[in-house]
Parts: sequence; structure tokens; C-alpha cells
Amino acid sequence: MEATPAPPGPLRSASLLACLGGTLLLRAAAGGAGILVSLLLAQIGREGGSVPAWAVGLASALFFATELLGAPGFGVLSDRYGRRPFLLISPLLGGAAAALMLALPLLPVVLFSRLFQGLSTAASAPSSLGFVADASAGDATLRGRVMAAFEVTTVAGMISGWAAGGLLWDRLGLLSFIPILVIYGLSWLAFTRVREVQRLRRAERHPAPHVALLSALRLPGVAAFIPAWLAVNAILGAWFAHIGYQLASADDPGQLLVGGFKGAQVGLYAAVVGLIFLAGLVLWGQSLGRLGALRSMRFGLVGMFALCPALYLLNHAQPHDVVRITVALACSGLALLVASGFTPAALAHLADISETEVGERGAVMGLYSVLLGLGQLLGAMIAAPFVDVLRVDGLILLTLLLAGASAAGVAVLGARHEAFIAARRPAPAPVQVEVDPS
Repeated sequence: MEATPAPPGPLRSASLLACLGGTLLLRAAAGGAGILVSLLLAQIGREGGSVPAWAVGLASALFFATELLGAPGFGVLSDRYGRRPFLLISPLLGGAAAALMLALPLLPVVLFSRLFQGLSTAASAPSSLGFVADASAGDATLRGRVMAAFEVTTVAGMISGWAAGGLLWDRLGLLSFIPILVIYGLSWLAFTRVREVQRLRRAERHPAPHVALLSALRLPGVAAFIPAWLAVNAILGAWFAHIGYQLASADDPGQLLVGGFKGAQVGLYAAVVGLIFLAGLVLWGQSLGRLGALRSMRFGLVGMFALCPALYLLNHAQPHDVVRITVALACSGLALLVASGFTPAALAHLADISETEVGERGAVMGLYSVLLGLGQLLGAMIAAPFVDVLRVDGLILLTLLLAGASAAGVAVLGARHEAFIAARRPAPAPVQVEVDPS
């Protein structure tokens, strides 16, 4: 792709709003479908079906594996053919997954449908991120706000999907997938309003997806960033894969967050968590440009470490212990508010790197989905033995371990960044000493 002046302000703004609106609806549909999958599997388990922890983890792992494998290809193709076609493909793939689960609510079919949901995200993430990076090129302030807005719409969509999915399940059961199909259709309509802000050079040769991915991985600031971003996404993958099933499974009197919760409660609690995360994204969006990506990631990790003891305190409270539950919830919410800064900081870091490779920006931004998918896949599967033995306590322990791994990655990234800045700093001029001849 060849960089060109952005289209007139109103047209660019309208396309950005359409992209963000379509992303909001797409994430709402995907979030709702994800909650419905957890509740469906929990129902199968309560009714005597065999749904072990590894199968719950596999349902998420298949989604993230497909996203991981598909994102590089879709990112490169979006550089070649534009962002819009792949934005339009995404809701169609998600709708196909929802239709499959509605038609055949069996464990093998549910697992298979997760592949289509993964492809949906693989198509949308690099193309939408590439689009907002195109639209904010050359403006650091706008980029910080747009990347934060992208995360806000993503999380807001997931929140609404989680809340709606739980409520719909209690009222409609399996028919809850019909409203999900409608939301996917609305997302497709929103994406039809997106217009490109870069001009394609059709004669330009584009590398194969795996070549583009390897090239992006070699860019300065990427290799040291990978372990930190993988670890954080593994934390998200572990909780997304297992917490819904744990809340809706048979009750465990030893852990407050295990069992006994209805679908509406699961969706409501997930929505509250998402709202706190959303508030954090809004606050971080105002300060990210001032603090910088690296410092924001460090603050986010402080929040992740603080979140673990707060959740442990909550999980081991008794239902009648209102004071302990209130304190634990307040501390958890505050820690999550701080931890939410890591994600937009990571996006801003990748967007800054993409400035050196404008013609392959989709491939660079596709790393977001690749690392997100790989991290969440690993988290979903690694968490299975922790959950089997310790239930929700296992998720808390794994979070603490992965936060430590991410902190080590950020420390290496910071050291390399400082070395890079020092290497580019001009050497001081030599000091000349004049000698008095007298």
C-alpha cells in the first residue's frame, strides 16, 4: 500500500465511527456467543454429560488457535486488497458459527463451531486495527485516543454480549443464538459504511503471510515485547475459558466463586468486570500519550499483581460475610482499573512499530491477533490442570505466575528501549581547554 493524504475530515470520521461501531457489534455477538457456549457446556455437565475441564479449555483453545493461524494471512491480504473486504467477511463467519450451535447443540459441533468464531476474529482484528492505524497515521495524540477507543468499543461490545447472553439463556435457552445472529447482521451493515483511507498499489508484490509475519517479528521492539504480551493474554485466556463454567457448575462451599450461579448472574458479573475494565480504558486513553506505552505497561502489571490477593480474599469469603466481600470487591475493582492500562499500551506500542513499515501495516498489526490468540490458547489449556485441582484458586495462582513472567518481559523490553535511545543520542561535543600562554 502507498500512503496518501487522508480523505476529507468528515469522510474519515464517518469511516472511523463505522469501523468502531461494527467492531462494537461484532464483539457483542462474539461475547454473547462465548457466554452461551459456557452455559451450554455447564448444562450438559449438570445433566450427566461428560464435560471435563480439558474440553472446556479446548472450546476456547480452538477459537484462539484459529485466530492465531488466520490473523497473519488476513493481515497480509488486507494490505493487498484493502481493509473493508475482510471487515465484511468477519460477521458472516461469526454468524455461521452461531447458526451451527443453534442447529446442533452437541459437544463436537460446539467445538467445531469455535473454529468459525476464531476465523471471524482473525479476519476482523488485523483489518480493523490496520484501518485505525491508517486513519491516525502521523498524529500521536489522535492515535492514542483512537487505539483507546478501539479497546473501549471492543470491551463495551464484550460487556453487552456477556450481559445479554446470560439473560437470554435464562429466558430462551438454545434459542438465544437467534438474537446473536441478528447482531452479527447489524455488524455487517455497519462495516459496509467503511471507506479506505490508503490507496492500494496493485502492482506491488506482497510477501506470503508467513514471510510477512517473520519480517514483522524481526522489527525493533517486537521480539522483546512478545513474552510480556503472551503472558498477559494467557491470563485473559485462562479466565475467559474457565470462569463461566466454574460459576455455573455444582456448588463448592469452600470457594465462593465456584458453583450455584444462574446464567443471568454469570452474565451480569462478567458485565460488571467489563465495565470496570472499560472505565480503566477510558482513563488510560487520556494519559497514554503522556506516559508512553512502556510506562503504562508497567503500571498495568502493578494492577495485575494487586488483583491476585484481592481475588483470593473474595473467593474464600463466606456468603454472609458482607464486610469482607465488600472490601475484596473494592480492592479487586481498583486493581483491575489499573491493570486495564496494559492492553491499550500494547496496541500503541505495535502501532508505533508499524510506522516503520507502512506498506505492511496490516501484517504488523496482525501480530496483535497472533499473540493474543497464541497467549489465550496457551492460557486456556495451561489452566486446565490448575482448575482441576484448585478450581478458582488455581486461576488466581496461574494469574500470579503469568504476571511475573510478563513483568520480566517488560523489564527486558525497557532495557532494550533505553539502549536504543542511548545509541541514537548524539555524542557530546569535545570540551576544548584554552591554555594561557603567560
